Amino acid sequence: MLGAAAFGQVTQQQTDATLELALSHGVNHVDTAANYDDAEVRLGSWIARHGKSFFLATKTEERTAEKARQEIHRSLERLQVDQLDMIQLHNLVEPEAWQTALGPGGALEAAIAAREEGLVRFIGITGHGLAAPSSHRKALERFAFDAVLFPLIHIPGKQEQKSCKQEDQYRQHSISYCAHFFLFGHALASAMIAAKASPAMNIAILRRVFIDLYS
Repeated sequence: MLGAAAFGQVTQQQTDATLELALSHGVNHVDTAANYDDAEVRLGSWIARHGKSFFLATKTEERTAEKARQEIHRSLERLQVDQLDMIQLHNLVEPEAWQTALGPGGALEAAIAAREEGLVRFIGITGHGLAAPSSHRKALERFAFDAVLFPLIHIPGKQEQKSCKQEDQYRQHSISYCAHFFLFGHALASAMIAAKASPAMNIAILRRVFIDLYS
């Protein structure tokens, strides 16, 4: 899985080189977001020229149904596709935002409507910070999300045990889950290109820890 946040801060040429390298090493899932600057535009340009040979996920950070609906349509246009593989509610951790997005008239309603219209295949939720796993657990009690994404932070002891329990819950309910870490901006694209001489480094840079329970 390749996170595309950096594509909003680099050139189209650097984006193309990074995607070529990633796909050549078996990456088959690209994750972006509406608020990653021009990342969706960069990906859309690639897709228009080469087609979409990977699982494409984007995110909306809007919390109300109407604004989320508008942003989903904007993402489809920017990415130059008729259907997204997955739309995710972005960084949904703060209690007030959580209640709005998952409540009546919230962003979740827009995601469900988009799925019913065939505009998206799956619905996910993402979060940052140590509160993300427990927030996701509560969200799963509200709605059967297809996937969750949370930070990869290794803290031995109780926090580590809690994370393992969360992963067990995801497995039990056949939910795809992804733990992520970040390389931002020009550094990611430069590192990807510079790493061509070292296959081992390529893999280390390209991969986020990803377990796909649908495969």
